Amino acid sequence: TSARVVENADEHWVETFDERIFPASLLGISGDIAVLQIDAAGLRPAVFGDAADLDVGSFVAAIGNSYGFSGGLAWGEVNGFRPDGTIQLSVGVSAGSSGGAIVDTRGRVVGLIKAKISEAYYLDVPGGTGKSSYSPRRLELPTSAVSLALPIGTVLRLARNVTETGGAPAYVGVYVEDLTGWQAEHYKTKQGVLVIGVVGGSPAERYGIATGDIIRTVGSETVESVRRFRQ
Repeated sequence: TSARVVENADEHWVETFDERIFPASLLGISGDIAVLQIDAAGLRPAVFGDAADLDVGSFVAAIGNSYGFSGGLAWGEVNGFRPDGTIQLSVGVSAGSSGGAIVDTRGRVVGLIKAKISEAYYLDVPGGTGKSSYSPRRLELPTSAVSLALPIGTVLRLARNVTETGGAPAYVGVYVEDLTGWQAEHYKTKQGVLVIGVVGGSPAERYGIATGDIIRTVGSETVESVRRFRQ
């Protein structure tokens, strides 16, 4: 679930769709993700998809605890993908939906609801006189439904960080830029990211990474942009 759902709570409980309630243990928090564990029989694990299979215009559904209504569902489509990998959606999520699932048209979980973007829009209504006398008032009008979701790959990576290390954040200690323009010409490549700074005392410095280095891979994963490097 989302870290904001469980923050500052002394106890945690999970209610399943068939209205069973179980005490839960908070295993830890990593970034925006909190991992809860329950002991319950007869549960089926969700089927995970891949946010990389989504495109602009892909239809998705958001499932959450909308205003206390368990299992509330909203349809929408993918707007696009932000530089950090966050999915922007035209899906009308509401209070209580944070931490809920984003599923594709095959029922596979492809993301986790992170936040709703809304700008308050008001209409000032002047007071009436005569027989229809009433006081001036301000009406809050609905705004466009735009929400953000973490891709499921990011969610699972953060969850594994909790189960394997207790939630200790990964830390490299470098500042990087994309290899574009004059940098690509100078280094004769566009593959990888350019290190433009190293934090003193960081793991990067201890292991010999220096300004001017190019990082091409992280583990077995090819790095073609700053966005991919951060993911």
